[in-house]
Amino acid sequence: MPTDYPGYIYAALLISGGLLGAIRRGSLVSLLAGGLSGIAAGYGAYTYSTNPSEVKKALIVPLVMTLLMGYRFAKSSKFMPAGMSDHGEYPFIHTHEQRPDKKQTLSLIMVVRYGVIARQSGLL
Repeated sequence: MPTDYPGYIYAALLISGGLLGAIRRGSLVSLLAGGLSGIAAGYGAYTYSTNPSEVKKALIVPLVMTLLMGYRFAKSSKFMPAGMSDHGEYPFIHTHEQRPDKKQTLSLIMVVRYGVIARQSGLL
């Protein structure tokens, strides 16, 4: 069974983002949100690695992150913090303060990746 390296990297980035928010801003909420979402994403990557038919579990965290952060970004039109997590849903909205970042599109990329895998497997 293939190891889901992109899923594990995504989980590590979520956890590191939570740690970075806690260190730079002293935000316990950032630490908890990043840690819990990273652990959940890691669990999804693990389940997909051990049983590829469980791709739906791996799809949950990036889908929720894309929807939640996309909503927050659209509502506030502020780049930080929501745009940092998911600017990929609105790539056409740019100002000099709102530049896309690799981390921003990561949730959307993971949604597409797991969605394509699930579709090809006949699970969606």
